Amino acid sequence: MSAPVESVLAALRSAGCSPKRNGDGYTARCPAHVDRTPSLSIGEGNDGRALLKCHAGCSLANVLSAVGMEERDLFPRRSERGRR
Repeated sequence: MSAPVESVLAALRSAGCSPKRNGDGYTARCPAHVDRTPSLSIGEGNDGRALLKCHAGCSLANVLSAVGMEERDLFPRRSERGRR
């Protein structure tokens, strides 16, 4: 698992969104809206970036803002890119 995915999972845990393993990725309650059943999917792209999708329609910006992250946090640092 890449550092960006680990960072997203840690932020979601801190926000009480309870990420859980689901196939190759994770699901969690979306921090950007009242979410009784997990609607946020978290995965890892081929390049190591974290992929997020709220199936209820929240924008990426709103999801990231709700956990104190920015879009740049979803990408591996240059030093991590060569490790794959």
